[in-house]
Amino acid sequence: MGAPIVASAERNAMKPLFFNNVAIEAVAYVLPTKVVTSTEIESQLAATMARWA
Repeated sequence: MGAPIVASAERNAMKPLFFNNVAIEAVAYVLPTKVVTSTEIESQLAATMARWA
């Protein structure tokens, strides 16, 4: 068996795109409505981590 045949359009779609003279126009972020501490996450994972130990 040879290599699978890939259609020309599909082969071109897999190539990375490179641009010149590009600038970032804006940067935005959103703060979460609920803050979760590491302690809360560790307590939720404690039973799972105990099984893996």
